Amino acid sequence: MLLQRSNKRHAAAPGLIKRGNVHWFRCSIPRDIKDSYPKTDETFSLKSRDYQEALKKLRKASAEVDEWFEEHRLRQMQPSPRGPALGECCVINLHDPT
Repeated sequence: MLLQRSNKRHAAAPGLIKRGNVHWFRCSIPRDIKDSYPKTDETFSLKSRDYQEALKKLRKASAEVDEWFEEHRLRQMQPSPRGPALGECCVINLHDPT
C-alpha cells in the first residue's frame, strides 16, 4: 500500500511564525509606545510543533502581550517619583520670596 504525503498548507495566522519545526509568536510594538518600549518587537516560542495547539497558545499569548502593552502605557502616564525626566523643563523663580 502506498502512503500519500499530505501537502496541505495551513492558512497563515497573524503573529504565528515557524522556526524549524517549532511555532513562535511575533508581533510589532504599537506605534503609540514604540519610542518608549524596550524592544522593537515581541517574539517568543510557543513551545509547540503542532499547528492546532500553537493556534490555541497564540490566542493566549496575544491577549497576554496586549496586557503588557496596556501596562506599559499606564506606567508611561504616571509621574516619576524622582521628579521630571531628563529633558523635561523646570522653571524655578529664584526671586520669589514665597
